[in-house]
Order: sequence, then C-alpha cells, then structure tokens
Amino acid sequence: MKLLLEKKLQKDGCKFKTVVLLGGERPLRDIELEELKDCKDCKTEADMMKHLFKSNKDLESMDCILVNAPMKKTKAGKLVRPNTDDTLVSFEKANPTASTGSCLVIAENPYNTRQVKVARRVLGNAKFPVIDGAGHKAKDDINIIFVFDEVARTIYEQTKSQKIS
Repeated sequence: MKLLLEKKLQKDGCKFKTVVLLGGERPLRDIELEELKDCKDCKTEADMMKHLFKSNKDLESMDCILVNAPMKKTKAGKLVRPNTDDTLVSFEKANPTASTGSCLVIAENPYNTRQVKVARRVLGNAKFPVIDGAGHKAKDDINIIFVFDEVARTIYEQTKSQKIS
C-alpha cells in the first residue's frame, strides 16, 4: 500500500511533519475486506487508511490528519464516492489553519500526475507553494485502457487548471 512508500521515503531522508490521509466514506470492495480480515471496524476507505496508518510502527510518532470525505449524491439520487477534489476540499474545510509549506502527494501510478495537478489547483500556491508527487510504478498487469483514461483525465485537469490561472 501507499504507506510503504512513506516508510521508504523516510529511510531515504525525507522528513514529514504531518501525514494527511485523504479518504472517504466509500464502502470497501470485497477484495479489500478480504485483505483486511484483521480489522473488524474497517467498513470504508477512510477506516482502512486509519487502520493501516496505526498498524505501521514506523509512522506511529507522526502527526496524522484523517480526511473522511462524505459520499455524494448524483442528480439521479445515486450515491457515488468522493473524488480527489472532494477530499481536498474536505481537508481544507476541516483544517483551515493547516500550516503552509511543502506538500508531497503520494498516489499510485498512473494516477500520480493528475493527483498532483488537482492538489495544486485546489490547495493553491499561497498555502502550499511546493506541491510535488511520488508513487510506485504502475502495476505490470495494468489494463492499457486505465492508462489511456488517466492520460485523458490528466489533460482535462491541465486544461481546467489553466482556465483558473
């Protein structure tokens, strides 16, 4: 999981003041529940992130902010998971005095580039003048359709960000 990357970054000399876990009320999928048999309280993405953070001894001394963005309703009334924008907005609302400085976005590839662009747009340069990204390489068996979809989303995000600036 992503927390393994934080551990590696720490060993490589990166220092973190606070870890912000951006999650939501998305119900866990069966495969995730299977992997988390030891966590009876894990029902949502945010529960899983909290559990994985607390069970990582290398991170136990660090400050942690858990963002649990709510599910959203579509116009048709269907509940859908919160997206990156939603979780970052939830973070800002819950932590309006969060310190400024550097922000390292950690996300799996191929999603990392877009996640960094979204963070830059939503958080803005005034609060976090340095926003960068890190992530594991994409899985070898990733479906090329997901890669192309993510390239399209990244281009869309770049266009969205340019319209705002």
